[in-house]
Amino acid sequence: MNFYDKFYKEFFRRYDNFDDLSLSWRTDKIKIAEVIEKLLHSNSNVLSYGCGIGFIEKFIVEKRSDLKLDCFDFSDIASRGLKRDLGHICFTSDHNSLKKYDYIFMVGLMYALNDSDAITLLKNIKKFLKEGGKIIISNTSIKARENDKNIKS
Repeated sequence: MNFYDKFYKEFFRRYDNFDDLSLSWRTDKIKIAEVIEKLLHSNSNVLSYGCGIGFIEKFIVEKRSDLKLDCFDFSDIASRGLKRDLGHICFTSDHNSLKKYDYIFMVGLMYALNDSDAITLLKNIKKFLKEGGKIIISNTSIKARENDKNIKS
């Protein structure tokens, strides 16, 4: 069992649903979801890469029925809540089932990677973008001064 499988197994042992999570955590995630949701054009094909428990994804699909949202995570266990609450979202832990997307977003994923691994990941997921597609990355820091920075290239 890998780290993420162990993590999510313990997570779901402790928490039955999103309402069991702290209000401050949920509030922070909703702020991130609102920003991402506003960036997505109508009728887009979207991939959430590293979706985890699916809190942000649930928020987005409840606001935007026009989107086709697929979710990828490294652990099948992470999808438990998504499969239970949002059966219409396509969830996978298999890269071979991914297709081409208008947008790929990643939240709270890049912090765990060193520079070399981050570059490799971005090169690998770029193949899942349609021509003109965009990757949206959101990370937060425990250092407040590092947050609210919008870097475009």
